[in-house]
Amino acid sequence: MVTDRAVRGQQGVALGAGMSSLPELLTILHQYGELYGPVSKGKGTVFAPVSSASDLSLDYDTTVLSPKKYLLQPMEVLFSVRKQEGWKVEPDTSAKPQVLFGVHSCDLAAIQLLDRVYLQENRQDSYYRARREATMVVALTCTSPPYGNCFCGSMDTGPSPRSGFDLLLTQLGPDLLLEAGSDKGTTIIEQLGWSAAGADHLARIEQLVQEAIAAMPKAIGRAGLPQLMNANFDHPIWSQLKDSCLACGNCALSCPSCYCYNIVDQVGLDTVSVQRTRTWDACLLLEFAEVHGGNFRKDRDARLKQFAYHKLSYWVDQYGTFGCVGCGRCINACPAGIDITQVVREIGGMTR
Repeated sequence: MVTDRAVRGQQGVALGAGMSSLPELLTILHQYGELYGPVSKGKGTVFAPVSSASDLSLDYDTTVLSPKKYLLQPMEVLFSVRKQEGWKVEPDTSAKPQVLFGVHSCDLAAIQLLDRVYLQENRQDSYYRARREATMVVALTCTSPPYGNCFCGSMDTGPSPRSGFDLLLTQLGPDLLLEAGSDKGTTIIEQLGWSAAGADHLARIEQLVQEAIAAMPKAIGRAGLPQLMNANFDHPIWSQLKDSCLACGNCALSCPSCYCYNIVDQVGLDTVSVQRTRTWDACLLLEFAEVHGGNFRKDRDARLKQFAYHKLSYWVDQYGTFGCVGCGRCINACPAGIDITQVVREIGGMTR
């Protein structure tokens, strides 16, 4: 994805003196809520609370889970019901202010996809909306390897976003360039003591973005892909993958744009209180399609196809865009080594 910096211009752009400039920025951001960012954990990187610049790991390729977990929680209590002279329903749609720092372009694109699902004009999810409105996003441009299994460049979702952020941070050699994407972001830049950035800095970023896209080891050709998928619904590759897929659900549960969930009512031991909880669910799991009278997607190949087709075909029909953002997490998380880009290649699509 190439950002439209020519339109945004040089207003709301500042240049900091490398990583030593981060503490000043983080001090201001802490005023806007709890700060979460990429933090090293074991052999990987996760989004976790950040107290200082030394906590951050900004050279990461992909986190284990995306920052989606701060907007659509893996498990949340929707409301409680208690019997007190009748039944009293106690919903909780409050949300604490939070800042998501160092969000990659692919993950930001996924958040925008979730917005399409949960913030539809006539069907808004009040829990998601509350967290979304309480969230500031500081995005991070990916300009250097390693890129792991990423293919965001070919999905037009990265490595630098066009919109959806309050601030966009880019490492530019020894310096850090900060761009505002909202009025709130502009206000923060005005508070910083950073230098003004020039047109040459913005041009350099565009060059780095193009180099990053060319360096990505994987790619998918989007042109005509939904039609290609639909024409190969019975391709032999699906039967082959049926024997290797473990149906563990790792691909869907790690996907930043998957939005399915399950609802469970839990009765308290006191028998006079009930909690309704929402948890992430995945179409790869056998129980997902169980309904009264049977299971309408019992075979593993059917569940695997549902995941792949929803990302690369059905989303286009529903929302006019692909449901895959090219982050590569489904590839990283698959214990059977199934690679969605290789699947597309098998059925005749253009890949790298």
